[in-house]
Amino acid sequence: MEEKSTFIKIDRFETAMSALSAIKKKLMEAQATLNKINEVKQEEDAAVQKWTSDLASVQSKIESVEAELMKEQ
Repeated sequence: MEEKSTFIKIDRFETAMSALSAIKKKLMEAQATLNKINEVKQEEDAAVQKWTSDLASVQSKIESVEAELMKEQ
C-alpha cells in the first residue's frame, strides 16, 4: 500500500492546534464545574437525609408522648 503524504500550511496547523487547545480547556472547565455540582448535590442530599431522620425522630417522640398521655386518661 502506497503511503500518501498530507501537507497542510503551518498557519492552518497552528490554527487547528489553537482551536483544539481552546476546546480542551473548555472541557476541563466543564468537568470542574460538573465535579462542583456533584459535590454540592451530595452535600444537599446528606442534609435532606439528616432532616428526614430528625423529622422521623421528632414524630416518634411526639407519638410516644401522645401514647403516654392517652394511657393516663
